[in-house]
This record gives sequence, C-alpha cells and structure tokens, in this order.
Amino acid sequence: SSYRTKSEVRQGEPCENEPEFRAYYLLLTMDTHGKYRRDKSAHTFALSKMRPEILHSGFVQFAVQLNSAYHEGNFVKFFEVVSRSPYLVACILHAYFVPARRRAIRLLDLGAYGRGRTVPLSFVQRVLLADSAEEAAQ
Repeated sequence: SSYRTKSEVRQGEPCENEPEFRAYYLLLTMDTHGKYRRDKSAHTFALSKMRPEILHSGFVQFAVQLNSAYHEGNFVKFFEVVSRSPYLVACILHAYFVPARRRAIRLLDLGAYGRGRTVPLSFVQRVLLADSAEEAAQ
C-alpha cells in the first residue's frame, strides 16, 4: 500500500510516493499565495533534510528547477515547463501565473528584447500561456 502514517515516514521508512508529494510541497510553497507563504530558509531546510534518493528524484529535481526558473525571472522557461506539466502540477502552478506574467511584462517594458522594439501580442500570448489576446494585453 502507498499509504503511510506520518510516524512511519518520520522513522525513515520509504514510501513510493514520497518524492512526488515532497515536490508538490516545494511547488505549493515556492512563493506567497493564498494560505501559503514563501520562506526560502524553510525550503532550504526541507531540501537539506531529504534523504538523497528523495532529493535526487526526478520529481524533486523538477520542482527545484522550476522554482529556480520562477525566481530567476526566466518566464519563458517557467511557462514552457508549465505547458508540459501533468494536470495536477499545472493546477498548482496556476497560482503563480499572475506574478510571473507581471514580471515578464515588466521585463518586456524595460526593453529586455531591445529598446524601442515592439513585441508582438501573439508572442506574449503564446509564451505566457494567456488564453486570449485580451488576457495577454492586460
């Protein structure tokens, strides 16, 4: 059974779904939204306490890389990864769309692609995963 009690997990007994759920925790807490608060030191602490096989799992590494892209302002990579993510992960990440889009638009406004250069709305819509041109224009 994949169900384990907290005490069993705390005692170090392996749980086959642990990497997946540790990654969900990292994704849910990578920034402040709703009842979740970003605490970089808590993230670092959580990562430092993971067993090596959990820390180096594909799930956790995915969450760490996505967290890096988000906080580095690499909106192209962030939304590209979102577009290829499983449905549950995309739902979790949806909470970060507005702040990521705001930062992306700010970068574009500052001339990240060249001063005085106009960026096509279709590009903004596609890269920021906006549902419509109107949403991309906001």
